[in-house]
Amino acid sequence: DSNGISIGANALDYRSAEHTSERPSQFNLPVRAVAANNGCIGGAAAARGRGTEVYDEIDADGFYDGPIAAADRSRVNLCFHTKDPVLEPRFLEAAAERGLANLKGHAAIGGMRASLYNAMPDAGVEALLSLMRDFRRRWG
Repeated sequence: DSNGISIGANALDYRSAEHTSERPSQFNLPVRAVAANNGCIGGAAAARGRGTEVYDEIDADGFYDGPIAAADRSRVNLCFHTKDPVLEPRFLEAAAERGLANLKGHAAIGGMRASLYNAMPDAGVEALLSLMRDFRRRWG
C-alpha cells in the first residue's frame, strides 16, 4: 500500500493466529464472539432480549422508574431510579455485596445505569434481575 504497510488476508483470519507465535490479530475476539452468537443478527437479538428483561423489571410496578421514554431507551445502557432516592445508595451497596459493580448512574441524571454490552454474560443480567427483585421485596 501507499504507507509501506502490508496487511494480508491472514491479518483478519483468527484461525491463522492460532498457529503462530506472533501476536494475534486484534480482530480475534470480536470475530469469535460474533461467530459464537450466530453472527451480528444473533448478537443484536440477544442484546434486545437482555434489555427487555431488565426494562420489564423496571416497569413492573412503580418501585423502579426508567427516566427515558420507552421509544428512546438504549438496549445497552439502561438507566433507572428507585421510587425513593434515599434507597439508591442502599441499592448500590446491595449490588456491591453481590459482586455487581459500576451501576452508579450517570452524573447528569443519577440513579443507576446497567451497561449490557455484548460481553455481559446472561448470568450477569440474571444476577441484576435477582437483585432488583430482592431489593423490591425488602424495600418496596
